[in-house]
Amino acid sequence: MKLHRPLNKILSSKYWKMLKAEDDEHYLIEKSKPGLSINDAEARAWALTAKSLIPRNFSLLHEAYWAEKTSKNAKESAKILSRIYMEFPNEPQFWNETKVVFCDLDNHLNTSTSKFHAELISHLHADVQQQILLQLIQTIENPVTQGKLTITLFEKFPQTVSGLWQKAVERLTKSELNAHVSPCNAYRKILIHDLLPLILKVKGADIPQTLLLTLLQKAIEFYVSYLAKNDLVIKELSETESKLENPMQKLTWLLSLVSAKVGWKLGAEAFNIENKAQLCQILWSVCNPGTVTTTDKKENRFVELYYYTVFTLFKSLFEYLDLVGPTKKRDLWSEMPQVLLVHNLFVVPDLNSAAKRESPGNPILLTTPKLKNLSRRVTENFAAAISCWELLHNFDELRHQFAGLYESLRITSWPWFQTFMVDVLLYRSLYDEAAVSLNHLLAVATGNNKMCLNLKLASVLYISGKKTEAITNVLQLIPLLPSTDQTPLDYFELSMTTDGYSQRVLTFMNTTSTEILRFVVHMILSTYCDIGLSSCSDTVLGISLILLQFDWPRNSDLAEIIVDRIRSKGTFKYPLLPKYFINIDVLEEFMLMASDHGGNLLLDIFPNVSSQAKVSTRGGSKESKEDFKQAMFSLVAQCGRPLYNLLTSFLQDEKETIIQTLK
Repeated sequence: MKLHRPLNKILSSKYWKMLKAEDDEHYLIEKSKPGLSINDAEARAWALTAKSLIPRNFSLLHEAYWAEKTSKNAKESAKILSRIYMEFPNEPQFWNETKVVFCDLDNHLNTSTSKFHAELISHLHADVQQQILLQLIQTIENPVTQGKLTITLFEKFPQTVSGLWQKAVERLTKSELNAHVSPCNAYRKILIHDLLPLILKVKGADIPQTLLLTLLQKAIEFYVSYLAKNDLVIKELSETESKLENPMQKLTWLLSLVSAKVGWKLGAEAFNIENKAQLCQILWSVCNPGTVTTTDKKENRFVELYYYTVFTLFKSLFEYLDLVGPTKKRDLWSEMPQVLLVHNLFVVPDLNSAAKRESPGNPILLTTPKLKNLSRRVTENFAAAISCWELLHNFDELRHQFAGLYESLRITSWPWFQTFMVDVLLYRSLYDEAAVSLNHLLAVATGNNKMCLNLKLASVLYISGKKTEAITNVLQLIPLLPSTDQTPLDYFELSMTTDGYSQRVLTFMNTTSTEILRFVVHMILSTYCDIGLSSCSDTVLGISLILLQFDWPRNSDLAEIIVDRIRSKGTFKYPLLPKYFINIDVLEEFMLMASDHGGNLLLDIFPNVSSQAKVSTRGGSKESKEDFKQAMFSLVAQCGRPLYNLLTSFLQDEKETIIQTLK
């Protein structure tokens, strides 16, 4: 038989004679070490020789193992590692190595070393794997590492779960308690996300109901905290380990398992309902006195109701945020949603609504057309979150338990949740409280957050009747908008009246520069309509004419009212109009009013034309008429100017004048 070349070289060399010396064993060990040999192949040959000559020697077996491992021979490495375990189970070096191998498997790293370790473990006999894992878990002090190894043990050997789950839960719970950390931590992730599903799947793991509900509470805290922060790396875990796929789906699955184990009836009904409004009705119906008959049943019913209501609250909130929140999930922690709930100012003003009262009950929820494809989902999730929030605060049994969760999650530190709380107040018509909350948030807000909060505050002030303050507030935001030539979008129209009431409407608006400008424009126009355009000054009429160009022809009815007002007066003076006006339809009306057929009205709108030309020539000369006509033609020729730029300039330049007209 032809010997392996390095081994042949060894046996024929002068060094072979040295094996009879007293330090044969030491010599073989040293030559087996990869770093001290000519190459890895020679080291492996020395290791094989040593293992054959001195079979029951830990050091030689250890070096033989390392030689095979260095050569990436997983099968032989596993064979030697298994032999070491059987013959030298108390050697510290062996346990240090197995810790590295098995922990590497738990880290879920996609490196060549990790792949080799996984292959090595696959070649170990199942009994050896199980015994090694059990002893590692008992000897390792780090609870996170213990937890990871327990995951591997339970995954590979489900039969061990029933005897070991309790110790695993106690160990991780105690470690978390001693660490004084937030709910989103390594101990909780291992316990809730990794171990609990494995435990619940095993029939022999009979978890007491009290502990089961405690773990469900911990699960809600963990997943909600994780979703609120998202895109984070959990301390003591790698980036890969910290990334959770479909966390809300995992929480849903856990809730359904717990529900089945404790015999809750609500679960079977709730998980089959897609319509959240219908689901909320079912949740509220649980509180109906007729649904429970005894104290025990009532307490159990409220426990069940609490978990399903909390789950529906946060599921609805996070689905809502997925639709309207910051583009990058990680910005949820520092940035407010890109869509704001405001008092509706995006409909054509109802000029006959002064005598109508605000409708009682919940408001109508709308979205601006940019959210058209998401409208139903946005409003449905938001309304469901509001409904669950109110349910949790309407009953002492629910309020007390939710207070603990609220404190544990430190919800008040989440900017987007603080905004949601303002929306709750706005939804419930608690405008003064909403204004106080917004002013507190504004005191520490910066950048885009500050602009969003000011928009909401203006909305609250407006609906509270403080319209001058509201408009002053939003006009301060105009210089912060970018100078662009965006084209306004077509918007919905809505009838604001039902049964003698002025229906309360809240709208989700996108915080783009165009929609912010639209919000400001309609706030001013709505205020002027409330004041009454039939008896206002030329300055108010001029400002209104310039602003109603936005969203034309939606505001054409308002333009007709203004034109009729000018006709009834017989004169109109607003020299700023040509600088900011490009609406061809209204300009044609002005041409008509200035003509003989239109009544020869006195229109003082061109500051650069002679005083005679300012008169539409009632008693004026032909030359004056021609000058006015040429000025109009010149103005019509400029109708292609970007409206967005014109209006932002106008609102900045005439800010003080606009505010004065409101006093």
